This record gives sequence, structure tokens and C-alpha cells, in this order.
Amino acid sequence: AARACLGAVEGAAILEERRVYISTERDRGFAGLRQMPAVTPFESDGNFILIDVSRTGHTSTEIAEFAKRAGSLLLRAVTAHGLGSGHIRVTIGTHEENDMFLAVFVRAIAADETAA
Repeated sequence: AARACLGAVEGAAILEERRVYISTERDRGFAGLRQMPAVTPFESDGNFILIDVSRTGHTSTEIAEFAKRAGSLLLRAVTAHGLGSGHIRVTIGTHEENDMFLAVFVRAIAADETAA
């Protein structure tokens, strides 16, 4: 942990570049999710977005399993955090990974697709 801390201090410019990249990609993903009427993304300052999927007609576990099958995406169903089965979390990745997430997520929340 101490070495990582020292590396972070010594590489401040790299950390800032990474922070800007993650923030930009997170904002882009958030904007894409806001276009989907059945979901509610929550604003975040972290490297992930929490999404309320309770109005999709699918549980977070169903959506996560569909995403894994359809695009090898690992989404976290946040059932263990007291949110029930209606919330999912996506970690911000590369531009290409985030594009793939948005494409697969649209399919995952479509009617009857999670059962396929």
C-alpha cells in the first residue's frame, strides 16, 4: 500500500489524466443511460454508475446474466447492499467497452430478452 501511495504521488500527472478519462467516459455513459426511459442512473463521482432497473420488468440478476451471455460483460447486481433486486452497477471501462455496455444493456432491458 505504501509503494502504491508513493507511486501515485510521483505519477500525479498520470493520475490526473486517468481521472479526466474516467470522468469523461462516466458522463458519456450516464448520458446514454438517461436516454433509456425504463432506467434511472444515479450521478456518481466514482468509477461506476448505479442504475435503478426496477421499471424494466427484469431483476438486476437477470440483466447481469444476460449481459454476461451477450457480451461477456460483468455487471454487478447490487442485491447485497440493501437495494433489493432493482439496481445494477457498471464500472467505467474503455471507450469501446462502454459502447459495448450501452449496446448490450439496451438489449438486456428489452422485453423478454433476458429470458432468452
